[in-house]
Amino acid sequence: MFQPRHRATRRNFLAVAAGAAGLLYVGALGYPVYRYLASPAETAMNETAVTEVTLNDAQKLPPVRC
Repeated sequence: MFQPRHRATRRNFLAVAAGAAGLLYVGALGYPVYRYLASPAETAMNETAVTEVTLNDAQKLPPVRC
């Protein structure tokens, strides 16, 4: 049958737990940096987006029949 290669020991558990904690720590530090670096592109896209269009004397145009 299936034989595990390594016994589940306290040392192995702590090594995995420390690695997971380290990854979470790096992610917690890296996420604000990513948001800071990614925001200028999003801000530039939002500033150049057309949000409103006005037409002078639009009420003088004849109505459109469908």
